[in-house]
Amino acid sequence: MMIKRLLPLVLALSVLASCDMKSDPFLYRGFMMGFIQEDGSFKGDDGRTYVFSNLSAGYDWQGATRLLALFDVTEEMADGRYDSRLLECNAPLYKEPLKSGEVENIDAFGPDPIDVQDAWYSGGCINMSNCFRYRSDEQGLHKVDLIVDLSRPVTDTLHLLLRHDAGADRLETDVPPAEYNLHRFYSSFPVASFFPEGKDAGVIEIKWKWEDGDKKLCNKVNLK
Repeated sequence: MMIKRLLPLVLALSVLASCDMKSDPFLYRGFMMGFIQEDGSFKGDDGRTYVFSNLSAGYDWQGATRLLALFDVTEEMADGRYDSRLLECNAPLYKEPLKSGEVENIDAFGPDPIDVQDAWYSGGCINMSNCFRYRSDEQGLHKVDLIVDLSRPVTDTLHLLLRHDAGADRLETDVPPAEYNLHRFYSSFPVASFFPEGKDAGVIEIKWKWEDGDKKLCNKVNLK
């Protein structure tokens, strides 16, 4: 999956204009990742299912599978689901990670800088807030991949490599990075299956290349 024209899939919902975030009553406010269900409901990473009552039945999610949503929960319904009002949402880059053993040349997946500004584990996925620089809106296609390094056995730690291929939009070496535009987006990669079955906790290590060199982040995560 590639990022076309550097625009993240942002779902513009005009119906949200009718929500008054200050006066409309609600039980609590949620902000989380989750998966869109076949019936259009939202299965949050907290395990609960939310029904967005301010969207029309059969709302078109434009092919999105996973969602980062801000919403107000208004009522617990009889079937255990929760009636909610969607306030804002963003569809992250969502794709299966690659395995190092199935990749002939890891370096071919991009030498270009990309940053991890935040990372957390939920819904069986490593979720990130990322950014990279670009020249213009006409740069073509950028590609972002996550590679699972299986050269080291996964016991307690899962080793991940985040790669960015800017293609024809590669930055010029004689131009300071600060003179380019900065593109921010969310990403989400399912990684739970790479941990040994039955583990309750583990460590996720992410390595990437940014403008000032190699970077690394280690997070302890609950797998249950």
